[in-house]
Amino acid sequence: MPAARDLPAPVAVLPGAAGLGYARFALDSASLAYLLDHLGQMADPLVRGAGWVTLWDAMLEGEVRPMVLLGRLLNALPAEDNELDAQRVLAYLDDGYWRYLTAEERRALAPRVEAVLWNGAAGAATPSLAAAYFHTFVSTALTPDAVHRLRALWAGEDSIPGLALSESDLTRLALQLAVRGVPDWRAVLDSQEARIRNPDRRPEFAFVRPALSPSEAVRDSVFASFRQLENRRHEPWVLEALSYLNHPLRAQSSEHYILPALGLLQAIQETGDVFFPDRWLDAALSGHNTPAAAAIVRRFLKEQSDYPSRLRLKILRAADPVLRAASIVGER
Repeated sequence: MPAARDLPAPVAVLPGAAGLGYARFALDSASLAYLLDHLGQMADPLVRGAGWVTLWDAMLEGEVRPMVLLGRLLNALPAEDNELDAQRVLAYLDDGYWRYLTAEERRALAPRVEAVLWNGAAGAATPSLAAAYFHTFVSTALTPDAVHRLRALWAGEDSIPGLALSESDLTRLALQLAVRGVPDWRAVLDSQEARIRNPDRRPEFAFVRPALSPSEAVRDSVFASFRQLENRRHEPWVLEALSYLNHPLRAQSSEHYILPALGLLQAIQETGDVFFPDRWLDAALSGHNTPAAAAIVRRFLKEQSDYPSRLRLKILRAADPVLRAASIVGER
């Protein structure tokens, strides 16, 4: 770059800072270190947004440890005043927390994550931003205190200023409490089912509910039912149930669903909506990050050498986070 000749070396170079490039931009070591420490303080929200995307890609490539990046995301959130950037950071926090940390790292980081998210929801400038913080808090709640807070919100014993919880919010809280195995999970689900007034949401709740059972045999029967076409008619219901079957908190006991889920893909392609195969794969792989899960996917692709190329590409796309996470988590 002739125009830069004789100028002082920059402290960092961020390719794509204008938000127009579509690529993975590889950072030099000095730029990577500087952006990790200073990106949240930069004035231009577009630069911050492009920078978080670039740092996330660097984490996926193994150039930044997930705990380091999540720590920087947590540092940046309280001062982030751009709603789009805040929502992007919250999405990365949620995904990184469940997918790219070990169980030990997650437990160590949980109190800080929960404090930042709860304070963010309580102090958000807009209802939509408060809702984004709230939904991430619900998704990531792990410590006994946070789970107790979820229950208090569901029971109406606690609230977030300026944020009214809808029937859909309360239903999700009940399901999240159940998947976390609260002692009275059955009573919570019974109570929530009784107070659902939306005539479409009640049968959906009844359909999804068995996927929350603490009994592995019951959950296995839910998955087995998806082999029958008539049980896949309500595709959004199926996807929600499948996501709970493969929730990160139950990933170890749900790895045996991966292979049959891949095996059902052709039938789903032939009988379902055009978007159903991709969403089926995302739900089936959503909670997994171990080398064992990655090995199942690789073995399926190796053994099915004549698998339809279009479906093979769908599997590769959906499995990419699992394969990357297995490599990242497996190293620690």
